[in-house]
Amino acid sequence: SASAAYWAYLYSHLAMLQIDVAGMSQLVGGPNTPTAGHGPNFPSVTMLDWKTGKPTARWFLLKMLVRAFGNRIKRLVRTKLDAAHLHAQAFEVSENDGSKARKLLLVNKRQEASKVGGPVSGRWLCMESIDGVH
Repeated sequence: SASAAYWAYLYSHLAMLQIDVAGMSQLVGGPNTPTAGHGPNFPSVTMLDWKTGKPTARWFLLKMLVRAFGNRIKRLVRTKLDAAHLHAQAFEVSENDGSKARKLLLVNKRQEASKVGGPVSGRWLCMESIDGVH
């Protein structure tokens, strides 16, 4: 989902600016109807599908960011990536048990799948993705 990718990209850049909080608009909303009594809610920006009530890619992204970073202390790690269609930002995150974990936020800026590979220093034990097909 382009919307979820946008928010991941934004999260990364807000972290670089040391901004701790951002709002993601509405949880659920649907188009304007005569009986609703209010203006349109723009279903394209909701975290739950207004027809089915199921989570959207935006919701899954928010869940992933909260699980990965939450309110823990984060330190940005210099990140270099030679791919214009990808954005990457590495973090060192202080876990609740006092240990530190390295986490990489990788954002595909295209509307098509991208393969990622190459040398990686350190250990990367887990990978999650949001593909908009939930």
